[in-house]
Amino acid sequence: MKRTNRFFLFLLLTIGLQAPAWSMHNHYRLSDIVDRFEDADPAVQYEARRELAAYVADASAPSNKDGAENVTKELLGYLTDREVHREAKKYILRDLARVGTESAAERMYRIVMGRDEEMAELARQALSQIPGQKATDYIKRAVDRTRDDAKRQLNIRALANRNDPGMLNYFIEGLSSSDDVMAKESVYALERQGTPRAGHALQDAYNRKPSKAILLDLERAVVAQVVTDDSTLLKIATAGVSSANKNAGLTRLVESGHGNSNTLLESAITGPDVRLRSTAIRLALENGKPALVESQGKNFTVNDWLIVLAELDAFDRVVAENLAQQALKHSDISVRATGLRALGTYGSAKTANMILLYLNDKDKELQMAAAYAIARASDSYMTGRVNRLLNSEVEEEIILGLQVLAHRHQDNAKSKLFKFINGEDPILMREALKVLSTVADEEDLYKLYIALRRGSEEKQKMVIGLLKKVVPEVGSLDFQTKVKAL
Repeated sequence: MKRTNRFFLFLLLTIGLQAPAWSMHNHYRLSDIVDRFEDADPAVQYEARRELAAYVADASAPSNKDGAENVTKELLGYLTDREVHREAKKYILRDLARVGTESAAERMYRIVMGRDEEMAELARQALSQIPGQKATDYIKRAVDRTRDDAKRQLNIRALANRNDPGMLNYFIEGLSSSDDVMAKESVYALERQGTPRAGHALQDAYNRKPSKAILLDLERAVVAQVVTDDSTLLKIATAGVSSANKNAGLTRLVESGHGNSNTLLESAITGPDVRLRSTAIRLALENGKPALVESQGKNFTVNDWLIVLAELDAFDRVVAENLAQQALKHSDISVRATGLRALGTYGSAKTANMILLYLNDKDKELQMAAAYAIARASDSYMTGRVNRLLNSEVEEEIILGLQVLAHRHQDNAKSKLFKFINGEDPILMREALKVLSTVADEEDLYKLYIALRRGSEEKQKMVIGLLKKVVPEVGSLDFQTKVKAL
């Protein structure tokens, strides 16, 4: 029993002696880390930064009683030491922003008020993160004692970034301050808090006719507040100082189903504000009010047309086709091309000819838009129209019908092409060969190869030209060899 007691006492004594040693080990470890910041080698400094962050994280871990407080005091010791390299102090400040306690607040304040702007900014960031009333009071003191507007703005912003509910009255009073910096930053601070009381304070300040210096910021903040009432939104939507804020106010009113929605939309759609008109057009189409848009086609700008044509599914199909048809009369190529593409979805027999005529337009963009529309047009009217062209007695109409086959899948299209290839008209033969070259497979090319034996010299020349161009891409090696021998 006595032997056990002696062993236990020996163990306690050993632990007691080692505890200061461990403490000194940690102290020396931090000292070593701080010393390495003096090394000019970037790699050494990088390792020092990493080790400092790891040291602070370990020391302030939740498992360490008063860990954050202890490491804060330890870091402050190095921060106030004139022998410590400035680079080390920069990273100590950054770590204090992560784990610093109220005991660091006074030192942070002194650095904020110092002449070194880089260190002041790092200390300001730390002070904005340090919890507790003491830190808040020191930032307020910095605000009161700073005369430079730019620095005061930074200090007020640091106070706002604390998002301290206890500062609500401070910033509400700041809204009516004759100091423009304080007033503007108070808008930011209350907007950041995002509470109903903060929102109501912003709205009240806006409705009291604020100074021009903060009107724009205040208007933007008010229109974004959930608690802002419809009368204030209506005021912003109709008489706001910013087009963006008017857009936001109009959007909120329309989407909430406000009773004046139709009047507001109609006024905006016919008004001079291009951005507001675009917003109103979108809102009308997205909220089931296409009739407000339909009647204004003649007044649309290029941007208005592009919005409408992108949202044609909001309209009745007949109305959508009429709008796309109207777009074809516009002077802007992009509007006309977008209208043509839309006719591929919303067109009918009434507009089929319009689409086909643009296939040979001088403008490449319109040609491509027509080809797009032709490829997607409904079989119910386009197939019949193409067949009528191919059966026409007029050569120009037949050529147009053949050209359409290059852009559209149609039953028996290849047999129709071979009808003209085997015919006597060299112009139609050439056009049919041109179209076939875009859709031919190896079987089609063999038919042409065989047809060489009974064709005229001119036809043989055209067919050989096509085969030499297409067979290397489509035909088998054996077939390619035969064509090369031609």
